[in-house]
Amino acid sequence: MSKGRSLIPQERKLQQCLNCSTPLQGESFCHECGQENSDKNITLGTLVKDFLGDYFSFDSKFFNTFIPLLIHPGKVPAEFMDGKRVSHVPPLRSLIFTSFIFFLIWGWTFTPEIRQPKEIVEDFDEQIQLDLEEAKAKGDSMVVVGNDNANITFTNVDSLQSDGLMSQIETLKVLLDEGEDLTTAVDSVSNGKKGFERRFYTQVGKMYLSDTASTVKYFVSNFSLMILLVQPVLALLLKLLYIRKKTRFRFIEHIVFSLYYHAWLLIMATIGTLLALGLESLEPEAFAGILGMIYLPMAIKRFYRQSWMKSLGKSFILFLLYLGVIMPLFMVISLALSFYFF
Repeated sequence: MSKGRSLIPQERKLQQCLNCSTPLQGESFCHECGQENSDKNITLGTLVKDFLGDYFSFDSKFFNTFIPLLIHPGKVPAEFMDGKRVSHVPPLRSLIFTSFIFFLIWGWTFTPEIRQPKEIVEDFDEQIQLDLEEAKAKGDSMVVVGNDNANITFTNVDSLQSDGLMSQIETLKVLLDEGEDLTTAVDSVSNGKKGFERRFYTQVGKMYLSDTASTVKYFVSNFSLMILLVQPVLALLLKLLYIRKKTRFRFIEHIVFSLYYHAWLLIMATIGTLLALGLESLEPEAFAGILGMIYLPMAIKRFYRQSWMKSLGKSFILFLLYLGVIMPLFMVISLALSFYFF
């Protein structure tokens, strides 16, 4: 930076670094901490530059990372582990960045079906009627079927308790639609019980009272955490698949591969989400998944340096375990935790 004309006007240069207080003599940057030697009068452009530079590395690193990541499977993680780390966006930052972009685009394009409470009631009213008729056939004289407003009245809400969990949930919905507050409605269906059962009905009621968009966005937002948690599990599978390879791979190398691969998947999911705006029949998840099945063996072959036969075989095993076990398990855990803390 000492060569050429300084981009910082002389009148804005200071005699002391604002960050570390090191004395300066007209330098454009502090020789101790590297901060630009300028006064406090920053501009909006400075803020944008700092944001893009510090967090998303929108410079040569960005293009050196994401363009090869898209078109050269396995190249970026291989180069990163070969020591070319300064020229690439780090793997964890790549995943966080692509995750941020994906959920931003998804939230922008998500358009839930807007339904009125009356329509929702009508949808499950028929099922409730069937449940009540069944209960009546069993001799439950406490249940009365009528035709007023919501088409159902109850002389004793607890009479449905023996009909199972779904009947209790439907009862809770009807009570809320009739104007009962959440606490009173939950008291009715939980029969005064405490602990998990009461918590369960409370969460169901809170979700029912919330609009569809807020509920769905809340659940989907928690998937970003699931994506992070699944990384060591996939890395462990890779470790087991390559445990007999002569060139032993460290666990951290599998983590790096997994992080970059998921960053690529999120880019594909983002592209699929945008394409779905014009192609209604396109499913972004299927779009990313199918391309991921093609991309994975090519990335594995380049990163782990094995034959096509071994790379294809291990990719097939990995996909079976990933889609058949890991993702369903983590989705169930994510949904359960999201539901519990909603």
